[in-house]
Parts: sequence; C-alpha cells; structure tokens
Amino acid sequence: IFQAVDVLQLIGISLLIVLLVLYLAEKTKINDTIFFTGAALLIFFSSPFIYKVDWLSYFPQFIASYFYTETGSLFPIFPWAGYVIAGGILGSYLAKNPLVFKTKKFSLLLAVFGSAFMLVSLSSDIILNLLNVTLANIQTDPGVIVFRVGFVLVLTALVSFIALKVEKIPQLLILVGRNTLLIYAVHLIILYGSAWNPGINFFWGKGFDEWLSVFAALIMIILMTLLVIGIHKLKIRNKELVT
Repeated sequence: IFQAVDVLQLIGISLLIVLLVLYLAEKTKINDTIFFTGAALLIFFSSPFIYKVDWLSYFPQFIASYFYTETGSLFPIFPWAGYVIAGGILGSYLAKNPLVFKTKKFSLLLAVFGSAFMLVSLSSDIILNLLNVTLANIQTDPGVIVFRVGFVLVLTALVSFIALKVEKIPQLLILVGRNTLLIYAVHLIILYGSAWNPGINFFWGKGFDEWLSVFAALIMIILMTLLVIGIHKLKIRNKELVT
C-alpha cells in the first residue's frame, strides 16, 4: 500500500509533466495549447496499450505503480494524468484571456463543448453495444475518457455561471476550500483504510446500490463539513488563548 500511487502523487507528477510541456512549447516557439492537446491525447489513447504491459517485469513496484493499477494504484499516470494536462488547455486559454470567465458566453461555450463530448461518448457506447464489443478496462475506455472530460466541462460551466450571479462566497465554502487536503486525507482513510485501519471498503467493497451510495456520500460530506467547522473553531479558540 505504501508503493501504490494515489491522487496526490498523481497531481505531483502531472504538474511536472505540465511544466515540461510548457518548457518544450517555450523552446520551440509553438503555441502551448497544441502541446497540451497533444500530450493529453497521447496519454489517453496510449493507455489501453500501456495497461497490457506487465510493468513489474521491467521496473520495481514503486515505479511500475505509476503505469497501471495492477500493483494497487488508484490513480496511475495512464490515463489520469491526461485529465490534469487537459486542464492545462483551459488554463492556457484563461491565462491569455483573463477576463473571459466573467462573460456568459464563456459559460455557454463550456456547456456546449462539454455536452458535445458527453453525447459523443454516449453515442459510441450505443454503437459498441450494437456491435457487441466489450472493452477490457473501463479506465482506459476512450468513451469513458471523453465522457469524463465533457462532464467536468459541464460542471465548470455550471460553476462559472453561478459565479456570475454570486457576489460573495459563503464563509463555509471558503473554509472547506482551505481544508481540501485535510478532507481528502481523512475521507480516504475512512473509505479505503490505511496501514492502521481497514476502512469501509474492506467490509463492504462495492456492495452498495445506487441509493445507498448516494446516502453514504451525503453522510461523508456532512462529516467532512463538521470536521472543517470543528477545526476552525479550535483554531479560533487557540488564538484567543494565545492573545
């Protein structure tokens, strides 16, 4: 479990790849959007082939874990780093157009592109079902990858549109945003366990149905919110004691 690659390690290595892509774009004087798009597509479409390789035969486990899930990794580079790099495309656009997010047109474009991606993905699923084609790994399924990118774009469009209407962010959301690392670590330990506890996954695995999963997710959100509120109050109390 110590050698498995988790999302924080994925984010770290993905940001290094983003920096490398930016470096190559700067040196070659080519638009960085082209490099980001090419790097994301390379990772996405090479993932099915990467998963067919037994990386443990070539590398020690702590290195092989970055390539596929067979060693217990939750978020290997393939295909997950592709999502981070794809985010670089949007980041590059926003950097060149810093005020565009304040327009309704930007939110609408995100929603249109995201919906188009999702429709393409659903259409491909229908075609594959009609042809009775089953893909080996859902994580590397191009249709799933396209759907996830589209879904994130639609969510981003929704948040962008709401941001146009909201003049002040609620204090609770600010507190949650400041403690995302803590929330991630604690919820991961509760769900998947650690070296010191088994976790919910050990007892129930994937045994929850849809409604029970939604209920469990809501309970987790409430617990993490209460955790953030408790820590905030503790910090205030400590400051009062110090002063």
